[in-house]
Amino acid sequence: NKGGVYGIDASKNELTVDTEAANAVLSGLPATTTSSTKATITVGGEGVVRYKFRYRFAADPWGDWSAEKPVSEKILLPEHLGLSGVEKLFDGDHNLQVVAIDAVGNQQPEESATTCLWTIDTTVKLAQFDANTLPVARTNETSAFIRVAGEDVTFYRFRLNDSSWSVSYPVTTLITLVGLKS
Repeated sequence: NKGGVYGIDASKNELTVDTEAANAVLSGLPATTTSSTKATITVGGEGVVRYKFRYRFAADPWGDWSAEKPVSEKILLPEHLGLSGVEKLFDGDHNLQVVAIDAVGNQQPEESATTCLWTIDTTVKLAQFDANTLPVARTNETSAFIRVAGEDVTFYRFRLNDSSWSVSYPVTTLITLVGLKS
């Protein structure tokens, strides 16, 4: 029913016309910067029943708009890109645009598409101890408060001797060791 007519009340001889497009709402989005090389994105929104999307990597030209898909079908990247032999997304900037379509065929304007931007960075970050916070080689101190730093390091984990790895801590949190014994 592409004309936007979705209901006729024959008893009143009235016709309801709907020409307003819904907007796509995306969930399951990748973090702004992530090391994940795949994405599974859900499309929804009030009244949205179908959608189409397009994708581009870095400053490449936009790909073609996909065929219409039901909202029950998630966007799986890179699987839905149709690139033979590509099993993961590459490091760099990624751009996704989605256009919603409602039950009567109203489509979100392409120039107002819902957009998702993210960066994939799979390079290993090297955490380092701040030398100014390390205890001297030989000491009688039974506690230590050690700062972790490193270029682009935002979180770290640690372990002491053969213990288990800690949970993740932001680099603003010092490693606090108390009750140390020889």
